[in-house]
Amino acid sequence: MTTDRNTNRPQTTVALPVFNGENYIRRALESAVAQTYSDFELIIVDNASTDTTPEICQEYVAKDSRIRYLRNESNIGINANFDRCVELAAGEYFCWLAHDDEMKPDYLARCSRVLDDRPDVVLVHSLVQIIDEHGARISIYDSGLDGADADRPSDRLRALTHVRHTCTAMFGLYRLEALRRTRILSPNHHAADRSMLAEISLIGKIVQIDEPLFHNREHFNRYVRSVKPSERAQFHQRDDSKKIEVSQLMLMQDYRLAVDKHVVDPVEIKRCKRVLRSWWFTEWNIVRLFVELSSLHAPWIYDFAKWTSDRVIKPKHPTVTQDKEFRRSSK
Repeated sequence: MTTDRNTNRPQTTVALPVFNGENYIRRALESAVAQTYSDFELIIVDNASTDTTPEICQEYVAKDSRIRYLRNESNIGINANFDRCVELAAGEYFCWLAHDDEMKPDYLARCSRVLDDRPDVVLVHSLVQIIDEHGARISIYDSGLDGADADRPSDRLRALTHVRHTCTAMFGLYRLEALRRTRILSPNHHAADRSMLAEISLIGKIVQIDEPLFHNREHFNRYVRSVKPSERAQFHQRDDSKKIEVSQLMLMQDYRLAVDKHVVDPVEIKRCKRVLRSWWFTEWNIVRLFVELSSLHAPWIYDFAKWTSDRVIKPKHPTVTQDKEFRRSSK
């Protein structure tokens, strides 16, 4: 794999969106520059950090010509900052890297090889090594998205919507052209990553490498730990409202828009619509809708329901199922 000799265009863009990431960003940057695959640019998009993140980033810019640092004048919200990364990318392939995650040295090489060899694949990710704040291993996470490599778009849609997963696949390696055909995270709600993955599955196949090549860090300052469910709308949109998102209705709207936009075969359209009708009766979705609607009048219901579901409806993600053990070991 070589760089485009005419434009000096890198084959891959690694984008690191960050806000106040001084705690772990050095480790993320070190994991990027240590890749065995070298044909990439690394763009850091700072969402107006107020800690020492800018100084740390400039330090790495001075050491490696592949790194660019850009800073927003004000905080534009999580989703918009992730979208800006895609706008700025120059590579044929693209991946996001969170400031508190890490890539194993051969992550980009292994993922790009799949995209090189399989034109029908639009996203490659791997098993995920869950690590703690110190980098120690907690467990290995399997997304359970095996059906995302199916031939039929409707089967891929089912794989992405009928399995309760944590969307770690979004940090895989994309074909940038395919990613830009989606709405990315522009729906601007908490579950926008889920709808984005479902949408890109309608464009092409998603493949998982069955080795843990990516490290996802579990710590108490991460967004899902530090922001109450009832406040996530404000956190994503950076406005003054504190409204509860009716994410189930938003997701269904996103799914329908994606099917209308990307599926052209009449038979597949019918299959996709059957998948979406049955979605309400999987993974407690109809119950979630009832809770969200009730929370419009009593926001505490939303937080209580989330607290209950994390303990009663055991999710597959090991960082949640092992939450009690993690809390005990972190004291």
